[in-house]
Amino acid sequence: MKLDLTSLKKATESFLIAIEKYESDKDDEFVRDSVIQRFEYSYELSTKMIKRYLSETSADPSIVNELSFQEHIREAYTKGLLLNSWDQWKIYREDRNRTSHGYDEESAKSIAENVKQFHGELHYLIEKLEEYNSKQ
Repeated sequence: MKLDLTSLKKATESFLIAIEKYESDKDDEFVRDSVIQRFEYSYELSTKMIKRYLSETSADPSIVNELSFQEHIREAYTKGLLLNSWDQWKIYREDRNRTSHGYDEESAKSIAENVKQFHGELHYLIEKLEEYNSKQ
């Protein structure tokens, strides 16, 4: 079954636009907050898509629901779906958790800088999911 990548693609594109605007004016708090918000949304969509992919490609999809997030990432990385392993995804997850618990000015700047490389991860994920879809 093909995976619907529409939302993930739109979120990734929107995230890139925010990153580009942020790169041109790092003092703009509105744009910085936009980067963070778009990261949050893209991150959530990507983790859901990873889980869907694992369910679709598993001999027993019910097992996927029993796996931890860390196991989802490790399995997806092993299958070549992700650019980076758990070590990097753990950092993304920590940044995502920091955004949901409120943050001060310095934390916001740090998160905005850290999450920029997540766009490359999203691009790679979409590429691999499109390859999967082309075989369905």
